[in-house]
Amino acid sequence: MATPKKHYYKGNTNSCCLCSDDQHSDRFTGIFSTTGKDGKLHEKINYVIGIEVENVCSLPTKVCRKCRGQLITFSDFKAKALSVQKELALYTTSKRCKNFSPTLEPEKKKQLVEGGKKASSLKPGGLARNLFPEGTQPQQDKEIQKTAKEGNKEENIDAILSKSGLNNPELQCKAKFLQELNQNCTSLTKRKQPSVLHQKDYPDMVAFDWNELIKEMSSRCPLLLDIFLTVVQKNKTLMTLDSVLPPMGLCYAILMRQRNHELSLVQRINTILLTEGKAKKQLFTRCQKMGFSLCSSSKSKLLDIIGGHFADKVIEQVKEGKRLQGTGDNWDIRINAHDMRSTHQNVDLHYFASNLIVERIPIDPQLSTVSPRRDIKTISNTVFLLSDDETRKLREDFKVLVGKVLVANIKSLSFMKSVIPLHIPHRFQKEMAQKSIIVPLPLQLKDEKKYDDVVDILSFYEDSTEEIYTKAGIIVNPPNNVRPAEPRGSLAGSASAPDQPGAHVNRRDADDHMSEVSVPFGRDQLTRVRFAGAKDLRAGAHTAKDRFDHCSPFVAEPFHTKMSFLQAVSSFLLSVGKVYILEAALEFWGMQSLDDVPSKHVPPAGIQHMSKERKLAYFHNHIGAFVDEFVMADPDKEEVTQNELLKERSNLVNVILDEHDYTKQPEVTQDPDHSMEEPEKPDRVRFYGLNVIELAVFLMQLKDTCAEGDGDRNNRNKKRLLLYFKSSSSFTKYSIEMFTTIAQIEAIVSEDMAERLTWGRFVNWHGGEGKNIANDAAQEICNDASKNVVKGMGPNKTPKAILRASKSGAGVHEIKWSFDKATHIHRVSQAHSTRSSLEDEMLMLADLRKLRPFRVVSGRCHAHFPDLRISTTANLDVGELFTWLERHKRQLEGPFSQV
Repeated sequence: MATPKKHYYKGNTNSCCLCSDDQHSDRFTGIFSTTGKDGKLHEKINYVIGIEVENVCSLPTKVCRKCRGQLITFSDFKAKALSVQKELALYTTSKRCKNFSPTLEPEKKKQLVEGGKKASSLKPGGLARNLFPEGTQPQQDKEIQKTAKEGNKEENIDAILSKSGLNNPELQCKAKFLQELNQNCTSLTKRKQPSVLHQKDYPDMVAFDWNELIKEMSSRCPLLLDIFLTVVQKNKTLMTLDSVLPPMGLCYAILMRQRNHELSLVQRINTILLTEGKAKKQLFTRCQKMGFSLCSSSKSKLLDIIGGHFADKVIEQVKEGKRLQGTGDNWDIRINAHDMRSTHQNVDLHYFASNLIVERIPIDPQLSTVSPRRDIKTISNTVFLLSDDETRKLREDFKVLVGKVLVANIKSLSFMKSVIPLHIPHRFQKEMAQKSIIVPLPLQLKDEKKYDDVVDILSFYEDSTEEIYTKAGIIVNPPNNVRPAEPRGSLAGSASAPDQPGAHVNRRDADDHMSEVSVPFGRDQLTRVRFAGAKDLRAGAHTAKDRFDHCSPFVAEPFHTKMSFLQAVSSFLLSVGKVYILEAALEFWGMQSLDDVPSKHVPPAGIQHMSKERKLAYFHNHIGAFVDEFVMADPDKEEVTQNELLKERSNLVNVILDEHDYTKQPEVTQDPDHSMEEPEKPDRVRFYGLNVIELAVFLMQLKDTCAEGDGDRNNRNKKRLLLYFKSSSSFTKYSIEMFTTIAQIEAIVSEDMAERLTWGRFVNWHGGEGKNIANDAAQEICNDASKNVVKGMGPNKTPKAILRASKSGAGVHEIKWSFDKATHIHRVSQAHSTRSSLEDEMLMLADLRKLRPFRVVSGRCHAHFPDLRISTTANLDVGELFTWLERHKRQLEGPFSQV
């Protein structure tokens, strides 16, 4: 045994043991201290330099900060270099070449894993570096270095692997899995069999579904799917779970795009969603760095891609024989200046937006295409009024609408729920439940308030229609007609003829290559008048295209018609009307509250368990009687009803002074001169309640008509609206619009066009019964969507950017809706909750129970309108109405009616 030695260092023991620096020794790190042991300084010095530092208190055992940093850097560098050498050895294969004699028998390759199958050659592809630990033992490093130095020798690769110690079964198993994962991911990037993520055009974004990504992983990359399922701790049979699919699909999309930048379907959708959500540029940058989306500059390209497909679907539908209709409306937006200057002010933009809609209803080819089908001057005035059959159908509609309110709120009448149809049937119920195809046209930088701009808009309609039908092959080689020079000057200040007769008739033109093409356009009443005026002013032009014959007739749409009728908040009127209906029902059935049982018109005992026929008979008899008395009250019958009820009551005269405070006791006065033989004064408080119910139920009718897409019912509603508008001098312009619309359907246009105008007023965004909306309501939604895109484009709202947004607005809305559906995101309702509405309605009902408005009291009235009639149409003079109809029929005939 050697004699122990004691070491003495003559220098400073607090200096660095590697560079002998003794400056700032208080900041040195001891090799054998806790910090040094945690950082493995002793092992790294031995690993990098090959020095064995002894733990002797009399020798320097500290390392300065500079040497420590270099040591760590060199250690990492050496570990990385050795790891790369291992990968080179692992991924290298060998074969015989000219340096070997073909007659020599090559050495047989050894199996990498004993007892297993021969490992296949590995291709370079990014084996995980952390598969090989950085703390490799020095003996193993020396073997690898020796092997690398002898790389010029023609030695079998398997021998190299066996010498380097890489025949560890666990490592080879991992390598096998990673090789399989690498091959699967590589196959997904190939164009011959592209991944779902490679399909990145507009139709692919609309049809996106997370399930498709999971199916692709299951069939083409199952190992990655197993890893994901293991991480989220979900059984493979539950992979359709809503909460699992989006996170797994997003991780898959992010990782695959890092491998190949073309696999960007999900990132494109996310970029569109961020744009629609008005995301700032910095948010785009953050999301792009995480692989969640594309950069902010990509959104303009994506919007161009989406907008470039606006006509593809229309052309395809026209090829299949479908016909088109259109809508248009003003598109107004205010651009606020960030830095206001004399030359840079806030700007109000007034443009015009339009949509094309593919018709869903198959039109009978036997219908005549000759127009006009009847002489407007000779048709009877009764055509503009409801016939007896139409009145009966209107009564049946009211029975269903009122019945739904009653069975939902009065428990003792709920047995009728099984006999009240959920949807009022009509001729094309199945077709109107189909999803509509709505395509936005490029925004026109024109102002509809100027006739010159209106002419430009109609010319654009004509050009777009010709282009679509030419590409669809309906128009074969349209000739290049030499158009006469248009008159110079402006149409500003020009006035069309009364009722614009030239706008309603198309002149026959043998040279018209688009004679079979007609795309009627709908809009609000004011815009319809302006467009009809422009067409009327151009009625004397030489060609059908210059006369705008292919983008007419112009129609007033239901949504703005309903707004004209309402002139208030619809939800408020519906709530008030609902309460008045319930109050009238309590009076009709002799009940004190909604939970009471009827004392009048009592249902048969046990009717809940009777046949559907018995329930239906009660519904028709008693709900019909309720509608006759309270919804469609006849003035003559109402007078008889009030007199009969007053025979059993005393001669009390009540005046309601405080109109909205029904909690006060009404003033009661005795009329000493009154006797039952004298004519009774009408109860005008009851008249007020009847007016509210009539208007509320008709508003329900308008809303339900749009929801069901019932064209025939819409025509009946217009005839009733004509009477409502004509009975008030404030709504005369709207009564003219109703007259014009009825005249178009009944006389001016052909039978074929009348059918198209009847059933082309509604669209269905996503399909389903009772989910239609009016065309102009859809136009408003599209305008709002395009404005949201414009607002999300930042301060650079140039005309080019606005045009881009307008063309892509509907497409962005479709992508957003499709994504929400695939991700099971439910839209947050913007309406008030049912509970709060119900509470308010019950409070109103409690007040009405005190007032008892439908309990007849002679001479009762409201102070603000003491002369109120039983209905708004009761003031209408039928003789004056017929005179008014005759005048407008003559004006519609016009100079071009016979051409």
